Amino acid sequence: IKKEIDLRSTFLKFKIKHMPIVKKINKDITQVTYSTVEEMNKAFCRISGYGECPKFQGQIFTLGQYRKWYSEEYGAWTYYEDFHGHNIPSKSMEPFWNGDFDPLTPEEEFLVNLTKHKEKPYYIIGTSTESRETVDDHELAHAIFGTNEAYNKKVTELVTKYSKELKDVKALLIKMGYNTSVFIDEAHAYVGVDAAYLDNAGVKYPTKLHDELLALYVKAKRNLNLK
Repeated sequence: IKKEIDLRSTFLKFKIKHMPIVKKINKDITQVTYSTVEEMNKAFCRISGYGECPKFQGQIFTLGQYRKWYSEEYGAWTYYEDFHGHNIPSKSMEPFWNGDFDPLTPEEEFLVNLTKHKEKPYYIIGTSTESRETVDDHELAHAIFGTNEAYNKKVTELVTKYSKELKDVKALLIKMGYNTSVFIDEAHAYVGVDAAYLDNAGVKYPTKLHDELLALYVKAKRNLNLK
């Protein structure tokens, strides 16, 4: 009860339009679900950009700088509607806790307040009730990849094994704005549990790799006592 009161106080303090739903998956993974894609992306925009944006990864930048680059790169500022989910390792939160990104937006400050006292390392998953159906599994797959060493090792082996057959997937990820440093992780999430997205985009991938990655994910998810 005390935890819920604290979260609601945080929500009221930062004047966010709708209270996000915070769910603890396990000690290493927390999911934050927003009412809309726009609200979610306002919270995760710079945090995600710091972790994996090809232009700003590892750099300190303003929202204005990010908006300018994104608009020039993709033709318009559509970020708040373009992404359906986020996964953030705790290391990507560090400059936000340390005050390097100052000032914070109300949405960012909510996440900072929610996470700064958690035991590290861990992952924060961001989703919304408007996200496509497979997003929860897509982002959870990332979080398991980042927190489960055995899963990470096996996934890395599989994606590396099929790397020559993943050229179309890699080209799509680059086009979508992902840094090449997260290719293995993103390829595993899209091919393993979000293959419908690739099918709709007309992107080819090895079906055998899909089957193997999906089986790994289902087993890991079951170990978290999740259906």
